[in-house]
Amino acid sequence: MGTGLISHDKEFIFIKNMKTGGSSIAKVLDQYGTFPKEEALNVIPQWSERHNSHITPHHGRASELIRLREFAQNWDNYFKFAFVRNPWSLLVSWYFHKGPGNLFPQKYPSFEMFILKNGWNDRRYKFEGCYDRICNEHGDLMVDFVGKYENLAEDFDHICTKIGLEGLTLPHKRKGVYRDKYTTYYTDETKEIVGEEFEIDIEKFGYKFEEEKNK
Repeated sequence: MGTGLISHDKEFIFIKNMKTGGSSIAKVLDQYGTFPKEEALNVIPQWSERHNSHITPHHGRASELIRLREFAQNWDNYFKFAFVRNPWSLLVSWYFHKGPGNLFPQKYPSFEMFILKNGWNDRRYKFEGCYDRICNEHGDLMVDFVGKYENLAEDFDHICTKIGLEGLTLPHKRKGVYRDKYTTYYTDETKEIVGEEFEIDIEKFGYKFEEEKNK
């Protein structure tokens, strides 16, 4: 599974955002689509840089995907979708994720330090808000449907209906290692820092600092 999928049979384009259930979605939809990884590494220089720095190029922006031939030729006609997540919750999941080479807990011994030191901008693991990844240079959304991680199953069902794949169910491919509610990891200061840094996601997608349904 690459940064997204394109399916000519089912006529959909999936843009994969980090820590939003994308791996589970990929496991189900991968058989219906493809991703031109080699073209991506050749056409988009910053992907090669991420790849060479051991940063997976699996999470490209919509504005990058549309530069690839298959995506560009079908962008206007295919059903395009992506998922987003509450930024406060997402950053907790990002800090504790079990992916290979996760050095956050070593470099930032506590989640509080991770936020205070702007750890999400670490060169090796640079993180971006979801909205910026699915909009164009003018700030306009480039997808037809934005699902929410907090409503993952319901929104995925809606997508499956749209693309003619009713009845598919999602596995939970990766389980986070943290067990407490994400709100318990924040102080007033770190809560405010994240709220300011990811203000556009919070505003555009209607998020608040509160408990989520799908941890």
